[in-house]
Amino acid sequence: GRRGGGGSRVRGSLGDALRETMLEEEGEEAQYHDDAEGVKMERVGRDQPFWIELQEDAVVPDLLDGMSPEALCLATDLTGKKGLYGRVDEALNLVLETIGLPDGQEQIETQDDPDGSEVPAVADMLSTISKKAECYTVITLRDKQIWAVGLGDKARSRLLAAKVALTASLALNYMQETGVAVDFSNMAAWSELMQEIEGSYEQVG
Repeated sequence: GRRGGGGSRVRGSLGDALRETMLEEEGEEAQYHDDAEGVKMERVGRDQPFWIELQEDAVVPDLLDGMSPEALCLATDLTGKKGLYGRVDEALNLVLETIGLPDGQEQIETQDDPDGSEVPAVADMLSTISKKAECYTVITLRDKQIWAVGLGDKARSRLLAAKVALTASLALNYMQETGVAVDFSNMAAWSELMQEIEGSYEQVG
């Protein structure tokens, strides 16, 4: 993988997400503080996608060698947006068929990293935006050089979040390359997610 000093930065509509974040207790008002690194929150907002970009010299494992520096991240406790997480396999298969990789599921690799030891560049980035150390899973599809990150306290939560983020990233990449959107017309939650992701990506493009 790439070698050198670690580092990454947050991209996308994270500023807006910070202000809308629900914290540990439902209904608790978000509390932010300014420090040398900027605004931090109690924990990463749930069900609110955001982009990160690893720096050129970030230390990464072989899993991410040659991947795009950008990745979509999504955190969940699986308490909301069931139309996303409950239909992720259906959505992923639809995207893979659309982009011409019907057997793409066999190429997908995952790395669970609950303590931040496997892909520390991601842990380093998250520590700059959240006071709570997050458990996460990294997921990749090497054929497209696309990867994503799912966050959650439970292994199932972060794996499903990672699959949602990867699926959405693949759909966005396809639209950018072809000008054609994946047809999520029968999946309202997925249509809404794509609109949100397209908007946040355009803001930082």
